[in-house]
Amino acid sequence: MQYAYEVPLGNGWRLRPALQAGIGNRSINMQALTFGDQLIRGTQVSTIEDRPSVAQNYFDFGTGILLLGKKTWLGCSFDHLNTPDESLNPVFIDPMDVRVSVHGGFRMALVDPVHNKNYGDMVVAFNYMAQDQFDQMDVGIYYDTNPLSIGLWYQGLPFGHTIEGGTDVDAISIILGYGTDDWKIGYSYDMTLNSLGLATTGGSHEIVLSATWQTLRRNKPQLPRYMPCPIF
Repeated sequence: MQYAYEVPLGNGWRLRPALQAGIGNRSINMQALTFGDQLIRGTQVSTIEDRPSVAQNYFDFGTGILLLGKKTWLGCSFDHLNTPDESLNPVFIDPMDVRVSVHGGFRMALVDPVHNKNYGDMVVAFNYMAQDQFDQMDVGIYYDTNPLSIGLWYQGLPFGHTIEGGTDVDAISIILGYGTDDWKIGYSYDMTLNSLGLATTGGSHEIVLSATWQTLRRNKPQLPRYMPCPIF
């Protein structure tokens, strides 16, 4: 569940503070696991391990804030502020670390000054994430023209590092989006660059369908609903 409120600051700038609350669930089905004694005696026999299936439910809380201009945006978010316990062991507490994200970017019109023609916008964006001793820096670039959007992201710049101390290189993402103000369809493909390898993972695919409609009409004048950051 998310709630955001927009505060106009003047000169086209807006501020959006937001809250997020949710419920998480983790569980494990011990009957679907194979234990060492089964490998010795045969996987078809029951294990002598006495470990019942367990589950953990927890409440999760986060917040964020976003500063929006006509061509620029900058924001930050904080997830798991209440450090919920995600342990599946009832006698062991495993609090979830707070995750911090800083994101921003800018939009630049591609204009032919000779013929006074607009060829769409170029959008550059970044997202830095950190949680406990892990961090990652992603950068992306879009060619955005109504109704088509094409993007390329590099996930895991050398600014980030792994727990072993090596460079954090994750994936390259290709993003395609098409739609109007009322509906959108998007597709992205992640090509794995880390030690798992593309041949092992096959990459990952994601399809997004979204629809937007106005449910409340107000009598007072509304601010222009421009959004500098890419939707996809």
